[in-house]
Amino acid sequence: MKRMIFFMTMLVAFVGFAQNQEAVALEKLKLKQAKAYSDQNEMVNAMYNLIALEGDTSLYKDSLAYVYFDQRKYIQSFLVADDILKRKPESQELLEIHAISLESIGVYDKAATSYSKIFRMNKSIYHGYKQASLLFGMKEYDQAIAVIKVIDAMPNPDEVKVSFQVNQNFTQQVDIKGAIAYLEGLTYAAQNKSEEAEKSFNRAILIYPDFVLAKTSLNNLKKAAEEKKE
Repeated sequence: MKRMIFFMTMLVAFVGFAQNQEAVALEKLKLKQAKAYSDQNEMVNAMYNLIALEGDTSLYKDSLAYVYFDQRKYIQSFLVADDILKRKPESQELLEIHAISLESIGVYDKAATSYSKIFRMNKSIYHGYKQASLLFGMKEYDQAIAVIKVIDAMPNPDEVKVSFQVNQNFTQQVDIKGAIAYLEGLTYAAQNKSEEAEKSFNRAILIYPDFVLAKTSLNNLKKAAEEKKE
């Protein structure tokens, strides 16, 4: 009798496993077809079904974060990435999705924390710059300057550039070293350290002579100084 019960239990388990595998195979086929037709809604549906079938550790949860991020659905991409990072805290790609998503929805303090984590891992000058920019935006000027000093001393082997929107029709790509000097100038100006700000803006212009925003900020700084004298 015991053998019969054991046999029946194993048979039920095997049948359940086989059915699950068939369902997984079907959803993978749906996902493949949805990708071929660029149907992102069906892709998301198939991924949710695969996650439900495979469990919380399914790799399709990572894929879901990327799809939401590509769709610029930043609340969803943040939520999925945040969930995965609880068990994969060292994933730099997911941390970047996490950081950009948070920045895009205006949660700057947590975005800065995520950029800080990435920067500690890879020592990327760009991620350090992003952290410093967010700290400046939150008026954490001393912390911003501290990060700026670190990244300013770093090399830029990949010739990373930063995009600046000058006006509606004009965007400039500036070497990140010039962008760092400009950010330093803005931070000093916000602290009313005019002399230091002027030096930083001049350095930004020296690095990138056509840097429109740095020239504008320098001119504004000089005008403000002249107005004080009058």
